[in-house]
Amino acid sequence: MGIAGNSRPASGAEHLISHGLDTILKNRGLHGVQSGIATIFSLGLRGSDGWRDIKDFYKKLNLPQKPEDIGVSKDIFLEAVKIAPSTRTGRFTILDIKGKDRKLLSDVYDNVYK
Repeated sequence: MGIAGNSRPASGAEHLISHGLDTILKNRGLHGVQSGIATIFSLGLRGSDGWRDIKDFYKKLNLPQKPEDIGVSKDIFLEAVKIAPSTRTGRFTILDIKGKDRKLLSDVYDNVYK
């Protein structure tokens, strides 16, 4: 980010989902926690199995692993995913490619957060 002069290198889908949650929730959560949970989803959406390793790592550290762990329902999380791209316009992420397919988003959610 220092080289780029802005936060774009760190503003992937997981960060946008966190900003989407902030838009929806009355009591904003910690950006790092929300982004961490959204990392699992973003990796699943990309088709990567890396989400399993991240989830295992979070478990070892006793960190939240799914939206429900921080009081966020599936419906609220998926709404945050839907509005995420509009929170920081001009940033291209996996959400621009796959973020409009509601069934896919729901299936990925069910797969990675089971």
